[in-house]
Amino acid sequence: MSTILVSNFAQDKVEVLSLLNSLSKNYRFYLHSQALMESEFTPVGNNDIEKKKSTDKFTKRLRAMSVDMDALHKIRSSIISLKNDFLTAYKLSSNELGYNCLAKLYASLDYYVKEYGKLVKQQQKKNPELWESVEEFSVLNDLNVFDMMKRDFDYLEPVIIERQEHSKKQWPDFVPRKEIKSSPEWEVVKEKYKEQMKKMKEDNAKK
Repeated sequence: MSTILVSNFAQDKVEVLSLLNSLSKNYRFYLHSQALMESEFTPVGNNDIEKKKSTDKFTKRLRAMSVDMDALHKIRSSIISLKNDFLTAYKLSSNELGYNCLAKLYASLDYYVKEYGKLVKQQQKKNPELWESVEEFSVLNDLNVFDMMKRDFDYLEPVIIERQEHSKKQWPDFVPRKEIKSSPEWEVVKEKYKEQMKKMKEDNAKK
């Protein structure tokens, strides 16, 4: 298989990679909310004393929101950190086992997206100013990760078939121990997905 196909496939044709690439390049998503809000803050007042009071009030609000800002940043960082794992898995997948590995990554993303959605929703009433800084990413709340995975797998299957054909030409005498499948075994994929979601919930419940 050509290098060009791998490059185009990994970077441009897969929804999850397009999403993660977009988020990782958007400073409003990867930057800590405190740093973002500080960079956009302008003291108000007609003199230095009034501006100092405005700054002190803002600093006090930042301290009050620090726990929530840290929690949001932690989840955003976790979402972005999946990008390289997805990229590696897509580049290396060459049979049905690749789908199973990817299912765990999609489940991890699903968990983080749901947790992020819960936190963002809480801020709408609790910390309106923090909500405004993350509101544009509330679209993640409507993301159906499992359906996105199915669409991505529809794209992956012909790529895997091509990879297998390439391997047969490169190693014509190689005889596999069992049939190498190119399509996902959906019952197994769903089970891996559920297992990973459960594991993520249990692991985070311990923290």
